Amino acid sequence: MKRLPFKSGFFDDVINLQTSFGYFSDEENERVLEEVSRVLKPRGVFVLEMANPGWILANFQARSWDETRSFFVLEERCLDWKMKRMRSRWILIDKKHRETSEMPVDTRLYDLDELEELLLKAGFEAVSAFGSAEKEEFHATKSKRTLLVAEKRLKRC
Repeated sequence: MKRLPFKSGFFDDVINLQTSFGYFSDEENERVLEEVSRVLKPRGVFVLEMANPGWILANFQARSWDETRSFFVLEERCLDWKMKRMRSRWILIDKKHRETSEMPVDTRLYDLDELEELLLKAGFEAVSAFGSAEKEEFHATKSKRTLLVAEKRLKRC
């Protein structure tokens, strides 16, 4: 993500979904957005979708269970608001093989203003914010997700 193996201006659009952003330091996360901007054509569109920290704060749960076709998933969460990070431990139980595995997850939580500022700094403009992929209106504490649609700025002389 920090060094994409594509030439500059290669893509018309780039999509980053399901909180696949925020796993690095602030500086490294900025580098990811700079790389996205680099590989996009002028006026290319970038879609960034991730968890909304305002909703997380209002609805925080230290633990939750989930079930997929193949796994039971226990997620234990610790919210470090001073560092604006959520540190989680996912415990996966394979239903078929009855094996257990663990996966740590450490994500930087960016609020809407921070994300918009980072996108502008990385060379984007015309940033639109939504509360879901259905383009619901974004609400700082009621929207579970933050979805941003940004357009790469044209180079100016």
